[in-house]
Amino acid sequence: MANKQKKKRNKKSHIGNFIYLAVIVIIGVTVLSVGLYETLKKNAVNSPTSASENKNFNPDDYGSLFVKFIDIGQGDAILINFPDGKNMLIDFGKVDTAVVDENLTVNGEKLTIDYLVATHPDEDHIGELPYIYQNYDVKYSYRPYVLSEYSASSSLPNDFNEGIDINKKTKIYHQYIDSVYTYNQNSWEFFTDDSDFKGEGDFTYSVDFMMPYIKELSDYSAFKIANNFSAIIMVEYAGRKVLLMGDAENNSSGTGAEDKFRIYYETNDRQSAECNVLKVGHHGSNTSSSKQFLELVKPEYSVISCGVSNSYNHPTEKTLNNLMYIRTDIFRTDLQGNITLEIAPDGEMTFNVETHANDKYKLK
Repeated sequence: MANKQKKKRNKKSHIGNFIYLAVIVIIGVTVLSVGLYETLKKNAVNSPTSASENKNFNPDDYGSLFVKFIDIGQGDAILINFPDGKNMLIDFGKVDTAVVDENLTVNGEKLTIDYLVATHPDEDHIGELPYIYQNYDVKYSYRPYVLSEYSASSSLPNDFNEGIDINKKTKIYHQYIDSVYTYNQNSWEFFTDDSDFKGEGDFTYSVDFMMPYIKELSDYSAFKIANNFSAIIMVEYAGRKVLLMGDAENNSSGTGAEDKFRIYYETNDRQSAECNVLKVGHHGSNTSSSKQFLELVKPEYSVISCGVSNSYNHPTEKTLNNLMYIRTDIFRTDLQGNITLEIAPDGEMTFNVETHANDKYKLK
């Protein structure tokens, strides 16, 4: 009987031990789960791509980022309004100055241009920049590393008018660099791969000059065509990325700026080159947007800035076919007028177009 009772006590002891261990396991799993939840919640707060999944996230506490592709006909003009209230202008080609004022004025007040980028020295990208320097407050300038050989440029200091000699003798390029000297004499730089900057706040934006082939200014010596001096810029906010290609070109020898961009990121960091929105290079010409490049960057949406019935036949059939090949949605300023992308703080993207009733050649 004693032996029986002893066995019974041992059985109870085993059951008690089992229950004890089970409780310990449950507590441990609960603690780990809570810890994992808190970690994920913390990451959600710090990761713009997860912002909408965070229960404590309030979109009203943060602002949207806007990218406006301004219809100036055959040329480029891109205005970026950052969520912290700062503004960035990338190019503004030759057009009636009324178009400039219409797009750079809000509620009767002229915008302050905190950052102004001239991607390269061609008139369809810099034509109205002298007017903007003269009539707007420009805080900081990013310049292409190209020497001006216009006769009047000889009066500028040698350490200001410097760069690669590609026989650039146009008056408008001289007027542009003279304006930088007059209005931004101590607030400018020749852009390179290291010209990046970021915004501030919980949901920051970043502006990345994606030019790993230009670590030093001397690296520009590989180029002889103005288009290949173009700044290639990635703007990122709320987990969404907008890639702006200027007029960067590709060629059969693989020595264009688009080629160098593609080759570097194919080899080193493919994910960094991917984007949600692409500003198509060189207005959709044959010299940009190769299939290999587009397969690398994988844009959901593509924007082409070009003029109605332009003499260059931009965008070309080849480029349009390449874009359709990757199944990207296409917006065009020649057909739809001003195109504005809004990126909300939760990452939602919205496109709006401003087609005027008298634009009979454009889509309604």
